[in-house]
Amino acid sequence: MFVNKEKSAEVQKLLDMCYKICEKYSWLLDAYVSDFFVHEYWDKLPECWRKSLKDCKLETIGRIISLDESTEISEVLPLSMLALRQSIKYLQIPRKQQTINIDETCQKGPNHSLCDKNIFSVNHFRNVFWKRVKLKKKHEIELMSKMCYKLATKTNCYYIIDVGSGIGHLSRMLSYGYGLKVCGLEAQEYLTEEANKLDQEMEHALKKYCNETPTKYVKPIHVNMRVKTNSNGEDILKTVEEAFSIKSDDLQFGIVGLHPCGDLGATLLRLFIKYPQVKFINIVGCCYMKLSEPTSSLNAGYPLSSFCKQKNYKLSYASREVACHALEAYVDKLNSNEYWQLKIHAYRAVLEKLIVDEWPDLFHSQVNSVKYHENLSFSEYCFKAISKLGIKLNKAKVESNETEKYLKDWNYVVIFYSLRLMIAPLVETIIMLDRILFILESDYACGVTSIFDPQLSPRNQILTAIK
Repeated sequence: MFVNKEKSAEVQKLLDMCYKICEKYSWLLDAYVSDFFVHEYWDKLPECWRKSLKDCKLETIGRIISLDESTEISEVLPLSMLALRQSIKYLQIPRKQQTINIDETCQKGPNHSLCDKNIFSVNHFRNVFWKRVKLKKKHEIELMSKMCYKLATKTNCYYIIDVGSGIGHLSRMLSYGYGLKVCGLEAQEYLTEEANKLDQEMEHALKKYCNETPTKYVKPIHVNMRVKTNSNGEDILKTVEEAFSIKSDDLQFGIVGLHPCGDLGATLLRLFIKYPQVKFINIVGCCYMKLSEPTSSLNAGYPLSSFCKQKNYKLSYASREVACHALEAYVDKLNSNEYWQLKIHAYRAVLEKLIVDEWPDLFHSQVNSVKYHENLSFSEYCFKAISKLGIKLNKAKVESNETEKYLKDWNYVVIFYSLRLMIAPLVETIIMLDRILFILESDYACGVTSIFDPQLSPRNQILTAIK
């Protein structure tokens, strides 16, 4: 659903309420789980929370942090915790997947025949098309392309640039599946080369399996180009003009970004605002922790809106980082009874305690990522994790009674991490509402849709704006 400038006051009010809650619980959002034992975080939870949660089964914790409307809680919880949980459920942008319909208006436009899916009824062609595409990516491509087609017909704009196009799967779907004219911009040259190779396979598949001549479909254009986050957009506009062989005055195009990292999403929004040639934009963000702050960049990734800038609304790195995690998937783990998957948080926290006790200057050092399995011992984990730090842990301390006591409290680490995850959707909501206000301040209509299944795609909300 789109909102216009008349709704700005409501968006501001909602954002303000979200921010006040995040500010109140910043001590929790800003706490790294790896520091759990170093800073004794369990003791910093409100006493009534500790008493209520310490003996809870983990499936109960899963119900507590779940924001699904159908989830009910029968346990008696502190009023402050219940109030927090209800506030989050009420204020967050709902994460439940919404259905995208290509309505009748799309089918009545001048290019209603663009969406010709006959070629996808051919199994061989489909198999070639989805080559090297994982389930998550396939899910995202199918729905993102559907949304792009809907906006293309709505705005009568059939040229699209796909920023961060990789090996071109989304570009290919928009082009071969929906008949749109697409230019993919990709920073890594070898990915652009792979995209062109896959295009050749598509051309071959069309001839072989679909009895189609390739000229009926316009294959995407792949350009090796890094979109700089401090770009004013002129280089992008010039590249698009050359790719489509259309002069700037006659050019109209939409922007699509499937998980543009960090500041790139903010850069694309600035391009949409600045250039009349850009008729619509679809972006699904990721890597919020990489958003630059006003002190480090003239074109900060957050905040974007004048409202948030004037209010001096800040979000810490830790809070933006936890907002990128998968709440729904973690709830499933809490409900799975395979708790060995969750003990890795405690392993990392105990390891941090051992390191800091012996080498305080190595606090927050980057350790190796260790593939966790059910029978992985803490001792084995430690020596794999620190192999590149140039230190050697005392085996007696690793296997001491004190260390064993920490490890027995692994469920406390899980509970603490779960509480952080429960608040995280409000952080993402703040970032989304800031972007909405940024667009509304230029008097363009925009909206957020939870387009993907959050179980498959944790960052499942698409920000859309049109002119």
